[in-house]
Amino acid sequence: MALSKGPGPMSPEQFLRWEREQPQKYEYRYGRIFSMAGGSKSHNLIAVNVTAAIHGHLTDSPCRVFNSDQKVACSPAGPFYYPEVSVSCDDREEPTGYMLRYPCLIVEVLSKNTAEFDRSVKFRDYGKIETLQEYLLLDSQLVAASLYRRQEKNLWQVQLFEAAEVIHLAAIALDIPLRLIYAKVIFDQSE
Repeated sequence: MALSKGPGPMSPEQFLRWEREQPQKYEYRYGRIFSMAGGSKSHNLIAVNVTAAIHGHLTDSPCRVFNSDQKVACSPAGPFYYPEVSVSCDDREEPTGYMLRYPCLIVEVLSKNTAEFDRSVKFRDYGKIETLQEYLLLDSQLVAASLYRRQEKNLWQVQLFEAAEVIHLAAIALDIPLRLIYAKVIFDQSE
């Protein structure tokens, strides 16, 4: 979530109408609106790498992968977020439109400014999505990942990954090496 606020409080319906008219993306959380900021080169390359790997794996599948331009609804009234990657395999998903409602996998790339929010508040919000099976957090400052996997309704298991490890995404039956996710990434030492 970006740090700069958008206009004053709005209802979910007002926000959804208003945002369609805007030249940039905004996230919405319980009446508050936040503009989306751009990411670092490492942040974007990590997002592209994981999107490409998932997309290639799902090409012959009914599942669809979406990038950070796809809004995800945590409930009909929000919050509404734009994760780096989201995957839905649910046939209840509208084939067109502006929002994803039934994702099974969400991926966020952590930045210095959003890491704590993504690990805590966003995780709790995403956890309200009944179809969500896995939430993958990828660090943009070093080779590291955290995978949250739903065990029961409110029980999640977390696995931590580093360096040469392989992440198993059970929601889409994909094993993805961290080296592939972080291919060609050069970390900014000044961050």
